[in-house]
Amino acid sequence: MKINEFAKFCGTSARSLRHYEKLGLIVPLRNSNGYREYNKSQADTIEQIQWLLKARLSLKKIKFIVPCTLQETKILMCHDLKSLFEDELRRIDEEIEALKESRRLLDKTLKNSVLVN
Repeated sequence: MKINEFAKFCGTSARSLRHYEKLGLIVPLRNSNGYREYNKSQADTIEQIQWLLKARLSLKKIKFIVPCTLQETKILMCHDLKSLFEDELRRIDEEIEALKESRRLLDKTLKNSVLVN
């Protein structure tokens, strides 16, 4: 598949595919005319990248994770991958606590406010 067809197939943009290629996350073949050619098996990698992005991991971290995975969606724990996920979970927990505190302060301010016309 050419880039636009593959992008549509994966539910992403051609621009994103070019960016992933630039980062080395995917490597399309090139035909004799120099056009990128993708195969359906590469869609699994794109799906994984999208899933990790939704989990709010950076592309820098994703670049480390993708080579450590199997095509069958099972994750092999490459060196330090487990600690990377644990660090990310801690970061998310800290962010959740900070958001809870912000919400608590806003709620308290709202309850203590007097409406003035």
